[in-house]
Amino acid sequence: MATAKILDVFPQFLVLDVERSLRYYRDVYGFQVTNSTHEPPVFGIVRRDGVGLHLKRGIPQPRQTVEDGWDAYFQVRAVDQLCAELLSHGAQVPRHPETKPYGMREFDTVDPDGYVLCFGEDVGASAA
Repeated sequence: MATAKILDVFPQFLVLDVERSLRYYRDVYGFQVTNSTHEPPVFGIVRRDGVGLHLKRGIPQPRQTVEDGWDAYFQVRAVDQLCAELLSHGAQVPRHPETKPYGMREFDTVDPDGYVLCFGEDVGASAA
């Protein structure tokens, strides 16, 4: 009997314009568009480094403020280089990389629908 195992997770963001969002996640965040349905698209999937998101047409429901937290948190390697890459592609970065007391070096981005994505790298609690 096989042991149950979660293989992947795909958070879903409701977005006003799926085509625009697919283009933004591809061109700015470096994701690959792996699927979209209909023309113009009403649903799409983007992936980068094994991580994916579902983008579905609807009324966006992002956090109201950055202080409310993030809509998605990505644990990464080379966080400073990733921030520089995203900035070079026009990403909105309201919080640049900073090392937090809990040992994560993080930065925030905001997508066209207002979703806050945080990218963090474990640098150890002693690095804070």
